[in-house]
Amino acid sequence: MKFIITTCLFSQSQKPRSAPNVAEFLEDNEIFLTPSTLVDIELGIAQCAVTDPGRAAKLREWLKSERVKYAVVTDQSERFQKALAKLVACKPIQGLWTCEPAAKQFTFRQTLWVAAAALANELPIATKSVRMYSEIDRHVPLPGIYNPVDMVWHPPSAPPRNRIRRRRRAADNGFAAPATTA
Repeated sequence: MKFIITTCLFSQSQKPRSAPNVAEFLEDNEIFLTPSTLVDIELGIAQCAVTDPGRAAKLREWLKSERVKYAVVTDQSERFQKALAKLVACKPIQGLWTCEPAAKQFTFRQTLWVAAAALANELPIATKSVRMYSEIDRHVPLPGIYNPVDMVWHPPSAPPRNRIRRRRRAADNGFAAPATTA
């Protein structure tokens, strides 16, 4: 199957003991990276170089060898640009885009870039960071969210609020509400 992977999964390939199921997942599927994921990795290496140049050099070699294994999706297409604009304009997920101004260390927020690439290329996202992508999916449905560590697909969105209210109201009146699927 084809997946776009996030930084947290991509970086697992350099660890001697990666998270459970990740190595097999990366080997058994067709994996795509986004330019923003590569920038996020480069940022981590640059930050590491300040305190541990030797480790940074090893990480650069690892990145060089890993980049050739995976295709990089383009973020130049009109579909990508429209998807990213839609995500950036969505007020409820704005916190996933903006950085914390008072933070001690700069955080590169590539979550919306990855989501836009998934939308533009119609590919599910494989990640350990399910929470952020599930939040995006509640407002702009994604092609899929998969956590290979737990081997779990995450539901596309929460049930509409009116179903929850109806169920709660029926329970308050002593009636059993019909089960809804999420």
